[in-house]
Amino acid sequence: YKRQVQRESEREAKQQEIKELSNETASLRTRNEQVKGEIDSLHEKSELLQVAEAHCPLCGQGLSEEHRVRLVGEFSSEIAENEALYQAHQSKIEELTARSQVLEQEIQAIGRELANKGALQKQEATLEKSLAEAKGAAEKLVKQGEKLAELDERLARGKYAEAEHAEL
Repeated sequence: YKRQVQRESEREAKQQEIKELSNETASLRTRNEQVKGEIDSLHEKSELLQVAEAHCPLCGQGLSEEHRVRLVGEFSSEIAENEALYQAHQSKIEELTARSQVLEQEIQAIGRELANKGALQKQEATLEKSLAEAKGAAEKLVKQGEKLAELDERLARGKYAEAEHAEL
């Protein structure tokens, strides 16, 4: 019984961990959507700066070549950082998903174990009842054997139907 309670507790803990992993995964996916939007926006701004007489994507003023090159470099760096962050999130999502799958399998195994344990406990109870009935029958058989031995002894000594023998 103690083991069953422990396994049920383990199953509940694993289910809670799956919920937490699911929340973390959802958060990372949401963050990745934001990062992807930032990457797309930076790509658009960078593309606008690729033309020779580019204008500032923020204020619309003309840019010198030096300023344009510097902004393209900054955007490229931000794109690279965001892409690295996006990949890190993707890796973490895959890791969390794999862990969730392992936990699901463990939960299913515990469920099967508990279901089997329930059937075994039912069978054990039936066997215990049968054993108790068999012990009761054995005790009754011993008592009947003792009575039979007593009657055999009385027959052997002629100690039966004494009133009828006296009349004869």
